[in-house]
Formats: sequence, C-alpha cells, structure tokens
Amino acid sequence: MKTPAILPIKHSNKAKTRLAKTLSLEDRKILSYRMFNHVRKTCIRAGLRPVVVTADPFLLSKFGGVPDEGEDLNIAINKAIRLLDSEEFFIILPDLPLLQAKSLQTIIDIDADYVVCPDLRMTGTNIVYVKNFKNFKPMFGENSFLKHLRQSAKAKIFYELGTALDIDYPSDLSLLRLFTTGFPGEK
Repeated sequence: MKTPAILPIKHSNKAKTRLAKTLSLEDRKILSYRMFNHVRKTCIRAGLRPVVVTADPFLLSKFGGVPDEGEDLNIAINKAIRLLDSEEFFIILPDLPLLQAKSLQTIIDIDADYVVCPDLRMTGTNIVYVKNFKNFKPMFGENSFLKHLRQSAKAKIFYELGTALDIDYPSDLSLLRLFTTGFPGEK
C-alpha cells in the first residue's frame, strides 16, 4: 500500500490572505490551486497517495479526501491521521511550488522515524514525515517547527529550497520569481 500524503488546503475563498495586497482573490485562488496541484502530482510521482483535507467542496468533489468541517487545522489533520490508520505518512502543506519527487524520496530514505521540514524562516513547518512514531501530534501554526521538533529527541531535519519555499508573503513571491518564470497565479 502506498504511503499517504495528507495535503491540508484551505477553502479557495480563504486562500493566501497574506497576499491580498499583492494579488486579487481570483489570482490567489489560481495560485493556491496550481501549487496544490503541483504538490499533489509531485506526491504521485514520488509513489505516495495524496489525501486531501479541505473544506473546499470543489476539491473534495474532484479528488475526494477528508472534509475539514471548519475545525482548527490540527484537528482536521488529526482526523485524517485517525481515518488513515497508517504508521507511516506525510503531512505536506501544498504551497510548495518548487517541491520535487526526489526530495520526498530522500526524506523517506533518511534513517529516522520522524522528519521535520521547516520553512525558509525556520519557524513554520512545511512537511512532516512520520514512520512508526506513535506519539506524533500535529502542531501547525505559529512556531510550529520548534513545536514539532520537541516531540521527539530523535527527530531529523530536512531542509532544501524545494521543501522550504512556501508562498505566504509577497517576499516569497519575489524569491520564487528568481527561480521560475510564469509562476502560478502571475499574469
């Protein structure tokens, strides 16, 4: 059975609100969907089974998954973990436009039961890989990187541009422009 990759994504009407001064709601929706689709396809190329967690009816109807009933992100992710009942899984925030399948394979190959991938600022968490770590609790939100690390003395860190560059702020869009042309959501 393929390792599940939980992909939590907000309803498109709430997509990327920190970019509201830079992008219109429509452009933020496009950006969010394109990054999600990129991450979903990257998971498939890496041999993973994407599992969508969202309140967005369009995404649920198109891809299936676990409905987020407006709960806290961590509650929704916990619900998905319980439903999957798997000892091995990823949680990948799907706003990583440079994520590559080989990075996900490298994370799997790390000799660890628990791997945490921080964002560029080393404050947030973009990816968590859990393998036989029964006490894991999702702690996404402010300072999640340290919160996730503190869960296990044996946690390993994986950090590279593709796993670290999430698109949350206008400065992230500027950085992305250095690496790509015609990035998602840009006119």
